[in-house]
Amino acid sequence: MRRILKHISNLHHRVGWKDKFNPKALSAWCLKLFLLSFPLQIQTLIYKSELFSGQFNFFSSVFLGLSELFLIFSLLFTAFDKVRGHGKNDFFSFRPGSLDVMMIAGWTGVVMINILSVFWAGDKLLALLYAYKWLELGILVYLIITEVIDRQTIIKYLFYGAVLQTIIGFGQYLSQSDLGLWFLGEPRLGAEYLNIARINLGGEKLLRAYGTFAHANLFGGYIFICLAFLLQSLKKENLLKNLHFLIIFLIGILISFSRSAWLAMFLLVIMALVERAFKIHWKQLLLAAVMILFILTVFSLDQVILARIVNFSIQSWDERLIFTNIAGEVIMKNPWFGVGAGNFVLEMARYYPETLSPWLMQPAHNFFMMAWAELGVAGLFFWMVIFVTAIKMVFYSMRRVVNEQKYPAKIYLGLLIGMVPLSLLDHYFYTLWPGQVLLTLVMAMLYLDYRKHRESLIK
Repeated sequence: MRRILKHISNLHHRVGWKDKFNPKALSAWCLKLFLLSFPLQIQTLIYKSELFSGQFNFFSSVFLGLSELFLIFSLLFTAFDKVRGHGKNDFFSFRPGSLDVMMIAGWTGVVMINILSVFWAGDKLLALLYAYKWLELGILVYLIITEVIDRQTIIKYLFYGAVLQTIIGFGQYLSQSDLGLWFLGEPRLGAEYLNIARINLGGEKLLRAYGTFAHANLFGGYIFICLAFLLQSLKKENLLKNLHFLIIFLIGILISFSRSAWLAMFLLVIMALVERAFKIHWKQLLLAAVMILFILTVFSLDQVILARIVNFSIQSWDERLIFTNIAGEVIMKNPWFGVGAGNFVLEMARYYPETLSPWLMQPAHNFFMMAWAELGVAGLFFWMVIFVTAIKMVFYSMRRVVNEQKYPAKIYLGLLIGMVPLSLLDHYFYTLWPGQVLLTLVMAMLYLDYRKHRESLIK
């Protein structure tokens, strides 16, 4: 035994395990796994509010997801790398400008006002856990800006996840039920389940694609953002190389049947064409169009899409008006401080004269109204700082770089314009973890590109 221990000790000194341990590589892998896993609802319930008298409500509960663990481990490995002296303090590798300060102040303000809202929230622990979620997203911004993995790798793994989600969503549409992928967090879908997103086609209700998201609209918004990043790099010489991504993502956004995502995509494409943000030969466009039309015809998607555009659900619209009116009442009664992070749904009944059904206990479908209702004027202000700063960064990049580099900036502008209807017509950027991640990714990637442009100008 003594000889064995001595042999292991000698082996340890010869190999040098300390040198083999690479926290920077481990941090990069954790961030890659995060990008693949954040759409998956692999999570566990860690808290549910008791203010509903025993009834479970998704929006008054907090879950811990697998992707969050990957994010935290990525930060820990990055910190360990810097403590060892191998990392460099590159968050401010150059003198920060006013837009840098505004963006960082905006994110810091959002996190701080969420934390401070604990003092006046009805459910203080719920508010604290919601604030922790935004703190985690601040960590994501830091990891992207410090380039734990480079921009192209981020986009690549984001696309891999989107392909997987589209394949799952397409299977759900064809089978009109879930695929039994409960181990990936796929929701229960089917005709026997209530509150499942469907479309009406000639009296027949068809299931919309979910992927592993909590709602089809979130799936559509996710694919829209992936399409925007794809258009940024789409050029005449690389269209055929990326054609499979283009077709898969277009199919994904179509089978989500999310009208808000369709509107966002329409605005993005119009913006790209008006600004001539990309130049593609007509033959390549024709090839992509023929393949998409072929798929639409084979799976009879053309009729379903037309029905989705023409038919509007009065019930859905009326429910959204109820949420909006309640949010307006909350804002009128609590304009300065709001009701506390994550507490809007808990307070809804106090601001509506009639008894609300359990399925109506959900957030207002408007990002900015939710921010104001829960966090008050300060919360709305800090979010507006983030969005305004993002727009200013886009215009900075469009003015200061050469023509070829203006194309990505113009797509960013189209992406931000497309996100307006998503923010005004839904709440997932504010309330659901995958939606929060998508919003953070867009802002962090835009900020990263802005910093690179500014660095190149300073040098």
